[in-house]
Amino acid sequence: MTEQGRSKSHDFETAVADAAGEAICTFIPPFDEAWHVERISNETTGAAVPVVQVYVGSIAPGNRKDFTPTGNNISDEASPIYVPGGSPFIVRFTGATAASINTATIQYEVDDVSFGADSPGLLFVQGAPGID
Repeated sequence: MTEQGRSKSHDFETAVADAAGEAICTFIPPFDEAWHVERISNETTGAAVPVVQVYVGSIAPGNRKDFTPTGNNISDEASPIYVPGGSPFIVRFTGATAASINTATIQYEVDDVSFGADSPGLLFVQGAPGID
């Protein structure tokens, strides 16, 4: 893989909270990009203040990268969150007012990690089974 360059970008997703107060906004970088999420802004229209948790890959304790107990918040990441190409970046609102509109806006730096002409292709290890 060769790094072709970096640029800044932003995106937003909106989700309506279900009856249990959960809303999920999902962002997925293309396979030929990696993201470094620098800023996350959360907003809710409901009366309840939801907890917001951020995950990379899937919603699981080991994948949680950040959280805030206040649903209307801006978080500047001191250490940007790395999101490999094709991996979901998930912003999960819990405890939101049912039917409220919940919005996550992210600012991120893009790494172009497409395979270039100088890519080494496949790697063969001398002495590995089937390799002479």
